[in-house]
Amino acid sequence: MRTDMPAEIWLDPYRWEALQEILEQDGTDIEEVLQNYLIEVYSDRVPIERQKEVDRRIKKERLAAVQEAEARKVFCAMHIREHGQEYILMEKNGREFLQVAVFLRRYLRNEFTTPPQRVRPGI
Repeated sequence: MRTDMPAEIWLDPYRWEALQEILEQDGTDIEEVLQNYLIEVYSDRVPIERQKEVDRRIKKERLAAVQEAEARKVFCAMHIREHGQEYILMEKNGREFLQVAVFLRRYLRNEFTTPPQRVRPGI
């Protein structure tokens, strides 16, 4: 996915400091003011149809990135039946076999700060 493009600006350091001090009094800063100005110029100059096309493209790329991240997720789950109860221990990060053993040991020793999720009938 594409990231935002930087814009480089130049201003004498004394002028920069003076402007920054005034803007801070207003609760903002140079970067925020320039960002808002760029958005305003974009909105004023780029035709609305082109803006819609760009928005669709951005949305499509963001959705693809979210889907890719979701597809790369790895889970570790254990289904435990004990004393007529069923529990699922689940970790969102993939774990090695020895880490899973430590996870199970914590369950057996009742060391969890939050109880494991109970399985509802029919799941």
